[in-house]
Amino acid sequence: MEYTFFDGLIDSVFVIGRDREIVYCNEAAAKLCESSVRRLVRGKAIFDVIEFSNKNLFVMGGTTGETEPAPYQEIEFNLKNDEKSGKVQLAIQPFSEPSGESRWVIIVRDVTIEEVLHAKYHKQLEEKEVYIGQLQVAQKKLEEYSKNLEQMVEERTGEVKRANVMLNAIMNSLGQGFFAFDETGDCADFYTRACVEILEAEPARKKVWDVLRLDEKEASTFKLWMKSIFSEALPFDSLRELGPSLFHHSAGRHIELEYFPIRDTASSGHDDGGAIRNVVVVATDRTSEFLANQALEREKKFARMVVKLVTARRPFSQFLVSARQTIDDVYERSARALKRQAASFDSDERAWLYRALHTLEGESAIYSIQELWAGARKCQEVLSASSTILEFNRSVEALKKQYEEFLSVNHNLFSSLGVFEGGSRVELSQDDINDLLAQLKKAGTSPQIFELVVEKLEKETISRLLEHYSDSVEVLAKKLNKSVAPLKITGGDQRIFAEPYKNLFSSFIHVFRNCLDHGIESSEDRIAAGKSPEGHIEIRVEPFQEKMGGTKKNWLRIQIIDDGRGIPADVIPRVFQAGFSTRTEVGEYSGRGVGMNVIAVEAEALGGRARISSQIGKGTSTIIEIPELQQVARQSTAA
Repeated sequence: MEYTFFDGLIDSVFVIGRDREIVYCNEAAAKLCESSVRRLVRGKAIFDVIEFSNKNLFVMGGTTGETEPAPYQEIEFNLKNDEKSGKVQLAIQPFSEPSGESRWVIIVRDVTIEEVLHAKYHKQLEEKEVYIGQLQVAQKKLEEYSKNLEQMVEERTGEVKRANVMLNAIMNSLGQGFFAFDETGDCADFYTRACVEILEAEPARKKVWDVLRLDEKEASTFKLWMKSIFSEALPFDSLRELGPSLFHHSAGRHIELEYFPIRDTASSGHDDGGAIRNVVVVATDRTSEFLANQALEREKKFARMVVKLVTARRPFSQFLVSARQTIDDVYERSARALKRQAASFDSDERAWLYRALHTLEGESAIYSIQELWAGARKCQEVLSASSTILEFNRSVEALKKQYEEFLSVNHNLFSSLGVFEGGSRVELSQDDINDLLAQLKKAGTSPQIFELVVEKLEKETISRLLEHYSDSVEVLAKKLNKSVAPLKITGGDQRIFAEPYKNLFSSFIHVFRNCLDHGIESSEDRIAAGKSPEGHIEIRVEPFQEKMGGTKKNWLRIQIIDDGRGIPADVIPRVFQAGFSTRTEVGEYSGRGVGMNVIAVEAEALGGRARISSQIGKGTSTIIEIPELQQVARQSTAA
């Protein structure tokens, strides 16, 4: 009898003989025993590998489960050659091979982690108890059916039917959706009851793409994948991951899909058995784990936000102010277009909206503010789709609401840390600073002293204005699975008035995204290219003078340099063009063709310029040259 139908189960399954020798085990069982399938099925007795606390069980040498099914019971276990121990739920199902030889199916469900987390996940344990009860009911029905089954066909057919009934009972008790389809896409009559709940359909005699609710484009791709599977142009394991991995449940449940081949027993020249006859789809409801991971991720992002808030309080406060201004400006432009009943935004309006929202998205990511990041990204998606101005206006209204809710939810936190959305203050408000400077002038303070006070009160070092990008580089590198050294800032002690450069410095997030997503290679590729495993990014600041109208003016040159793969010469002239991207699809960190254009626009707005210098295989330098500007008059924080 073939036992491969147990391979896809998430529970550990052993099949043992009369002497308790292991005849078969699946991968889950091998993992439980911290061994391999090949080692375990070499005739070892199961009690020489794993010991259970109930010595009366047939599996331990006792009699329970020898002649009658033993329902699930929770017992302790430990590995004989290891310190690993814990709790499991174990059931025993005796049966006979077609040859008449006795066999026993041992189903082991590891509940060690569930025992530790019982207080948090007791509901899941209750559900498992329901499943155990269902298995017991199914086993009783199996016994009743077996007793009353008439000998309508020959003995061989009867044995097969009993095996199928047992398999159904076991499969249905697991709470997973199982069904199979052939090379034409037709689903077999056999499927588990869980399909009705998990996949919201009975698969029998339907097309697999209809059961999985694939749209026309997805179904077309699926058919090509299916053709490759059954023709076996590549090994199944190489193609398995290309199938749809998620089922779109109407109630938003997180359903994961896996695929396993069923092969003909007759060899057909394949190393792993006969030709593929059917593919089994296993659908598992992972909603609880998915929601738990989402909640954990939100907690991590909130923790990162608090760290950013504490370590960069002033830039964080300034961002809250600039974020509100950006959202208000975007909404005002959208409302004006809606009021004049325009069919769509003109090209300049659309470009400005993209730049503003893309920068807001990038800055929100810097400070780990998930709500604003998601809202700004959604607005861009609506803007890029064939949507009406009304639809875009609604998305911006949603963004405004998200911003206000974010402030409201975190009001106490911001207040306790001295962060005020209405202004950027540390010790003195801007009005206090303006009043102080006015009094110094009125008192006849010498120009040298006056300039020193201005320098200390209103100017900041470029390092302080840009150092928060160090965390952003670290976080983004981890998400992209790339190794990058800490961000280096050279010449950052240069002091400037921060206000005029606020928008430009905010746009630098797009350079770092490009450095990490496009420039810095993986550690493996870097080593192959003779580089260090870690990538390097440096901000280099240097003052210089340039003639303007016959007079030499002070300028700043800011270079953001990476040692990545570089940019081809024919691409460099287009880097700052609106809408240009080397990606064919929009990714999480790049692909809209907006970011680098924002930098060029902001530099030009300050009377400066931006350019690219790059060498293939060596790296890229984004060079921004801007004049040193005086402070822009600002309204008081009370205005």
